[in-house]
Amino acid sequence: EIGEKDLLATMHGTFWRFPAAFSLKRSAGIAPRSNYLKVIGDFARWNDRVVFGCDDSAQKEFLNHRPFKSARGAPVQSNSNLWFVDPARLDRLGPAIGRGSVWLRDTLAAGQVSEPFLFDGYDYRMLTLSHANPEPVTFTLEVDRAGNGTWEKLRSFTVDRALVHLLTDAERGAWVRARVDVAVQSATVHFHYRNKDPRGPANAPLFDALAKAGETPRSRGVIRSNRSVLSLLDDGRYYELNNRLELSAPEPATGAALVTEGAQPESGIRLDDASLIVVEDGKTYRLPKNPAYTRTPAPAPQDTQRPTLETLLPRSLAKGAAATASSVHQTYQAAFAADGLLDDDSRWIGSGPDSWLALDLGAPKTFRSVFVATGWKREAVYAARDFDVQVKRGTAWQTLPGGEIRGNAATVVGVRLAEPVTAQAVRVLVKDAGYARLYEVALFEDQPELRDADTSRLAFARVCREVATERDLFNIHGTFYELPARNAQGFAKIRPVATHNLAIHDYASHFGMLFLTGLKDTQTGDHVLASADGRTAVWAGVIDDLWQLGKPRGEGGVWNGTAVKAGVPSDPYLMTGFDRKSVRLLSAADTRITLEIDVDGTELWVPCQTFTLKAGDAQTYRFPEGFSAYWVRAVSSADTTATVMFTYE
Repeated sequence: EIGEKDLLATMHGTFWRFPAAFSLKRSAGIAPRSNYLKVIGDFARWNDRVVFGCDDSAQKEFLNHRPFKSARGAPVQSNSNLWFVDPARLDRLGPAIGRGSVWLRDTLAAGQVSEPFLFDGYDYRMLTLSHANPEPVTFTLEVDRAGNGTWEKLRSFTVDRALVHLLTDAERGAWVRARVDVAVQSATVHFHYRNKDPRGPANAPLFDALAKAGETPRSRGVIRSNRSVLSLLDDGRYYELNNRLELSAPEPATGAALVTEGAQPESGIRLDDASLIVVEDGKTYRLPKNPAYTRTPAPAPQDTQRPTLETLLPRSLAKGAAATASSVHQTYQAAFAADGLLDDDSRWIGSGPDSWLALDLGAPKTFRSVFVATGWKREAVYAARDFDVQVKRGTAWQTLPGGEIRGNAATVVGVRLAEPVTAQAVRVLVKDAGYARLYEVALFEDQPELRDADTSRLAFARVCREVATERDLFNIHGTFYELPARNAQGFAKIRPVATHNLAIHDYASHFGMLFLTGLKDTQTGDHVLASADGRTAVWAGVIDDLWQLGKPRGEGGVWNGTAVKAGVPSDPYLMTGFDRKSVRLLSAADTRITLEIDVDGTELWVPCQTFTLKAGDAQTYRFPEGFSAYWVRAVSSADTTATVMFTYE
């Protein structure tokens, strides 16, 4: 009870109006208000707000590890908070989507009647019927129009294998149930509901401080929830956001390594001419692509295609250089860092903060990259965390662009230079207390891609992170998606939240709030928290603010000038959660292309539309308003080169 006529109910990510007088004979009136992203444990009215107790950030991500997600990106400590909401806002979060089946691949007896299913409260409702009987089966829908327990026949459908029907406004009632008059094998009666999405393409003004796709953000940090603070690394500088929402640079930078180890790895998500391609648990899925995002996360080349640093050391410009150091531990001489070897017995080890190793190349040399191999036993736990890569200019040492390394957690670190640098003396200045351990310092005239170098660990934009307990936020090509944990059917049940077309670099939940990086303006905006030195900032809000971004939209498909085999289905392409939909089809040969839909995300595929195509003649089809499914795929009747591309508006 929240002080309104109806009670408030929460279930499966939907706020519901629930009649206070609900009973067996007065069961009408349950209706969705909106969808939400938080995980809500309890709630109550307090003054002029509804206060929700939420499960926000979990340290242990139960069965929720993914190949395109950092294995160390979870909060260092679980944390949650209260969420204070204006009651009117409960109707203005995400457009409500609801799905469910009264029978799903069930074996039915003749005369069997299903349990009731909610039949009202949504703008669009779609019914899918299917079975495995060799002969057509008649399914009869019955409705309880007033919610008083009085059932009447609505209509019957004679179904040969499968049927999809968009329910009309005349076909309404409080509850619906299904009946069959014969025994049925693998019977499904599925309902797919959704409300109109009133959003347009524009983001709400509260996101104005974030850079748009194609713009260069002024602040592009990597963040992680770190006990009582939010830790941030931005352009080699370490910051902490405290519980008073003050962002400053502490000394020492103790949390930098935690941020680095939780950074986004190479995602393995691919892009072809048709769409984005994601693989999870051996299954392939396709998502809309966005031409505004040219830097698509791509898989690392196979290890056999990329050399290791060790194989390239013979051509290092620093091999054999004269080496000096601030100190030497036991027999680990400075010269070992330029001998072309990566052996534990052939390292330089110094001690104390501001330890340094300097190399004299004998003459000025021009190079485009510097690689520093550091640690012991090739384990990152012994790697140098904070160090500067420098060259000598006159009598002074100058740090190279990108050479200020902070919070490192890799054994091989590369510094790629935008412009060639010419110098005779190079130095590595280690800021860590304790031992400084360097296997090798290597210089190259080019910028080799190494399979053992973590050269861009902080450069990858975040693709996936858990932001509410057992719910990931997936961000790709300018669209946020809600992604259930793998123990909740995982990628098969993904759905879009909003399309933002922003240059968001990282995001994390911390103390019940959502923080974003990738700001074009670090000083202005009610949601902007700027650092004390003015050099960086984060955007702050809650995850359900994301509904105020643009309506989900995109382009892509299953084939785009693709060679296809007769009778072989394409990969599935996401359809759920998008509004207006159309498809363009083209074939190089005469064929029939059938679109099949997975109505509930469990690979229950049913045909929905067949197109007869003449060679070279394109067809465009706009789906009826309200039509939707979880996934869609295509099957051609002939070998051909085909295009099946969807537009979601």
